[in-house]
Amino acid sequence: MTISKYLYKNESLMNTHKNILKQVSLLIKKSDEISRLKGEKFNIFSVLRNETEEVTTHNRLIAEFLNPKGSHGMGSVFLNLFYDTIYESETCNLTEDKKEVLRNIRNLEPTVKAEEWLGKVDLKKVEGGSVDVCIKTNGGQIRIENKINAGDQNMQIARYCSRHNQENNIVIYLTKYGKDASPESKQDQKEGVDYFLLSHYSDTINWLEKCYHKATEFPILRETIKQYIILMKKVTNQHTSQEMKEELLDLITNSKENYRAAQEISTSLQEAEKRVMDKLLDSISSELKSKGYHAIDSIRGVRKDGGFIKIISLSLKGVDYDIGINLELLNQYFFFCAVEVGKKRGASINNYSRFDKIANYLEDKVYSYRNNSKRVGYNLNGSFKLNIHFSIENYLNLKKVEQQKFTEEVFEKLAKTIEESEIETYLENL
Repeated sequence: MTISKYLYKNESLMNTHKNILKQVSLLIKKSDEISRLKGEKFNIFSVLRNETEEVTTHNRLIAEFLNPKGSHGMGSVFLNLFYDTIYESETCNLTEDKKEVLRNIRNLEPTVKAEEWLGKVDLKKVEGGSVDVCIKTNGGQIRIENKINAGDQNMQIARYCSRHNQENNIVIYLTKYGKDASPESKQDQKEGVDYFLLSHYSDTINWLEKCYHKATEFPILRETIKQYIILMKKVTNQHTSQEMKEELLDLITNSKENYRAAQEISTSLQEAEKRVMDKLLDSISSELKSKGYHAIDSIRGVRKDGGFIKIISLSLKGVDYDIGINLELLNQYFFFCAVEVGKKRGASINNYSRFDKIANYLEDKVYSYRNNSKRVGYNLNGSFKLNIHFSIENYLNLKKVEQQKFTEEVFEKLAKTIEESEIETYLENL
């Protein structure tokens, strides 16, 4: 192929990319207008900025729907629909012995709880932790680890599948798209044998839509479920309009060129998101370093939307730890934590009473940006609200000056909280 033909071919493909992006943008605007006219642009979870809050929004709401004694007043209807979802899910694909476990569980009276405590985390014994949603019966349990944007904790799935996980239990790893747990989380546990996958993208939304149809005669409940369906579609990047979905599929399959362009755009999306996040975190890091603080260490965090910011080091029983702050932009909060030097954030530090003293000290301090709700984990967490509704889409919608202002606001809240904690002085005198 000559250079001129190569350049022409690539220019033609690039034009196809631009054209399909333009047409998709028009479809989105059309769909947004339809959603506005139908009143779907109003969403109570979005208004309250709780879209990705796993503990305070998703875990509690899912547990409430599943609870036969829940305030919805539908008894076991929603729970039985969930059992059906697990049984029929191609993502989950239960083994025959676990299907038998499920049949036994659904015939017994359950208790359903969000944040079920399994005991103190012990990484040596591979046990303990807090399960996001737990369905308990005398004949077994269904333990659901629910991930929206949070990363895996060290040995998390392994701990839920350890000796606590007897033969009559089912462990489910529920994520946006049904991805597998990380090697650090599952250890030697096998997906499809020791634990099973579910996705919000298909399984949760299918379950919720069945719940919605069962609640047609109860307007407030029905519309709450509808709002949650809309939220889950937003979280999983789906369209609320079936018409738009059909138009989009028609556009992609209209020609080989359109299909290729859509395919390349799709494969580049995660890389594009990472590029935006990396640039933003670099900006915040530069702001931190220019004011004398440590930069964000994304390697020692467990998520792609933030990382660990060291404040001061502490030596305990011959092991060096860094006390610092972990930032999670998509969850719009940050918290104090301790990380062993040279390692990622983990939970093993809970074994030492000194960390409890530090945690109690930090919890009792008064902070300008403290969240009203307490979220405790790793015994060093106090939740600190950013008060910024962050998403990559919203960030890209800002002008350059506004993006810089956002960076400065994040830095200001981090720096002020570190200053108000007076943790350096406290540790020196501990």
